[in-house]
Amino acid sequence: MLVRTLTTVGAVIAVAALVLAIATIWLVLADPVAVANTISSQGVQAFVEALAEAIGEALRQVARWL
Repeated sequence: MLVRTLTTVGAVIAVAALVLAIATIWLVLADPVAVANTISSQGVQAFVEALAEAIGEALRQVARWL
């Protein structure tokens, strides 16, 4: 039982890391100048906010498509 729970938790963490990595790569490739300007002028917090917005927009697009 414990092994199954730990495996499930590990899978959830892996999926979350994968989504974050894909969103980061997509954001950097889609608008590299804006990402560079955001990080240089406003710091990492603004980049995280932009990343969250990109993930949210992707989820909205998927929900609308379904």
